Amino acid sequence: MSRRWFVTGLAALAACTGGDPEARYAELKRAFSDAYREGRVAQALQAATEAVRLVPEREEPYRLASQAFADLGRDEEAVEFYAAVARRHGGVAWPWFFRGFHNFLLNRYDAALEDFTRAAALDPQNAECDYRRGLVLERLGRFEEAIEAFRRSWQHDPEKDSAVAHLVDALRKVGDYEGMERAVRDGLLRFPDHAQLLQAAGQLALRRQDYTEAERDLRRAIERDPRLAAAHHDLAKLLARTGREDEARDALLVAKRLDDYEFLKKYLLDHRTSLNAPLLLGELELTENRLDEALRYFHRAERALGPSARLAAGRAETLFRQGRLEEAQAALAPYAGATDARLLLAHATGALARGQHAEAARQLEVALQDAPEERQFFRRAADLARALGDPARARALLQRAQQAKPVVVEGEVIAPPPQP
Repeated sequence: MSRRWFVTGLAALAACTGGDPEARYAELKRAFSDAYREGRVAQALQAATEAVRLVPEREEPYRLASQAFADLGRDEEAVEFYAAVARRHGGVAWPWFFRGFHNFLLNRYDAALEDFTRAAALDPQNAECDYRRGLVLERLGRFEEAIEAFRRSWQHDPEKDSAVAHLVDALRKVGDYEGMERAVRDGLLRFPDHAQLLQAAGQLALRRQDYTEAERDLRRAIERDPRLAAAHHDLAKLLARTGREDEARDALLVAKRLDDYEFLKKYLLDHRTSLNAPLLLGELELTENRLDEALRYFHRAERALGPSARLAAGRAETLFRQGRLEEAQAALAPYAGATDARLLLAHATGALARGQHAEAARQLEVALQDAPEERQFFRRAADLARALGDPARARALLQRAQQAKPVVVEGEVIAPPPQP
């Protein structure tokens, strides 16, 4: 669909709804959803910005527009757009709030703090404004002020679990362990299964050398959120201190993998305007079994780069994991007989999905003979080995992954800066 057609469609839409703002807004939301689902993010953005102009007092259209602005890497444009909306609607907090959001993405923390502060002044009971102020103050190293912002946010919205979780972390950073204990206790009374609060409780017990309580809380945290890297790090420390070295090494490998995901995703999103970014983000999400996200990025990669064996391999592996075997086979069909390692890994995943364990193991071995020296590939290979009942091989492949390059595309390494 061309941009011109889409603009004409919006004009026709306005006419069809007879000037009824609610009907028009509902249609714009549908236009956004349809365009976004189909990967036409620029056109989704156009619908969302039109919705912002239609109902500037409502939060939802700003959120949709910001989602599209961020996906397109057009944060500078977003800052200007929301500044213009703020000039027209001076008493509304949302344009300042979302301007702050994009200044934050641009690492302009002083500007973001000013925006969130103005939003909070216009809507002083809005817990999200104080919460975002707290996040910016943390980035600026102003932890005492961040603590107060998180406290206010939680007071405004007692159900805002993210506010108490960040409050606990900020108290830890300033060394106020008594305040941290109180916040953890109060938080767990309201959110007894909250993974970050359980991890903080385990960390405090570890600090007291109460290893039984610490292990209980940390394992509960991991059960609630298996992707919580801090809990795996703390569990690795506990296991090492209690003489369980093999378990400690395994826990540390999991923690480093989770750290790596967050670090690499931020790096790739910061470089989202690169044509290769959607492909690499898709493979990263696939590695961490975030399958719907992976398919979304692969769809964008195809729009940016066209079809390729590597893209087909990633898409097929994702579909096999979802149990969509016929679609996966269709994705691989144009590359029948190819010996690319990623395609072979996808075939191995398909064999496992069909219950053909011996064939999956064979395909995995062949794939590893000419494997790219890339971390994400070896991690997926390790997951496959573990699923095939070979934990020793899985552990060896994870160790190999640690030595491999973060991401590789077209024979070239994309090397993020060293992880802090």
